[in-house]
Amino acid sequence: AHDERHFGVPLEKQAIYDEDGLLTTSADYSRALQRVHPKLFVYDVTEMNREFRDRTIEELEHIDQEVEQSFLHFGAHATRGRFPAAASNGA
Repeated sequence: AHDERHFGVPLEKQAIYDEDGLLTTSADYSRALQRVHPKLFVYDVTEMNREFRDRTIEELEHIDQEVEQSFLHFGAHATRGRFPAAASNGA
């Protein structure tokens, strides 16, 4: 809720960027905030222009593909939204 109070955009509608792009992970935020002069850009996803929104969706799709590849490297199959079978049965 602090982000909403400081930026005036409800948390569930925020898209936060730095000079390198969309911040999605704690590592992204850590990198962005460790800069000498951190600069964050907070957008309301419902008010973003179409081109910027489409580029962001493409970036998220790319991230999703990389995460899926990581799942495959660990032997997990179609685990979106749930734990791999080995983890859920205690193996």
